[in-house]
Amino acid sequence: MRSKGKKPRRIPEFTQESERGEFYRGKALYYLEFKMRTEHEVRGYLAEWECPPAIMDEVILFLEEYHYLDDARYAESYIRQERTLKSRSRRDITERLLSRGISRDIITAAFEQETEDMEPGADPELIQARNAAEKRMRSGHTDRAKLISFLQRKGFSYGIIRQVLEDLEFEVPDMEEI
Repeated sequence: MRSKGKKPRRIPEFTQESERGEFYRGKALYYLEFKMRTEHEVRGYLAEWECPPAIMDEVILFLEEYHYLDDARYAESYIRQERTLKSRSRRDITERLLSRGISRDIITAAFEQETEDMEPGADPELIQARNAAEKRMRSGHTDRAKLISFLQRKGFSYGIIRQVLEDLEFEVPDMEEI
């Protein structure tokens, strides 16, 4: 009877060290074939295949050299995707990127890049919150308290929520009401 869970990894016997490197490079390339990944994710995948640390470092260098692996590009793409499709707040996106092994410096630079791409004076956080609120309202959810809760769950600050409510001409509650 088979146990539930992952299948055991079948690692071939290697006669030469170069074969070992090629095997793990192929595994990494296969892992990257379907979507962008972070260095942290690729290292975790290679560790599951019991890749020795020295070979893992060589594989990571190879992937970075040929731009198969680029955490900065990943962060920029992830931010653009989450802002467009999910209307997530900066704080929520930051936490998700940190959990994927992206450094705070790279995340900060990616958000700065996003701000540069926008028109001057535009606040991307406010735009995202307003878009999320408008989308929620179009689907028939017009209760003020539920809208506030929805925006809080998305990770938006009270100041941003308050501004969105003012823009959408809702009665703005005091801090104690929330």
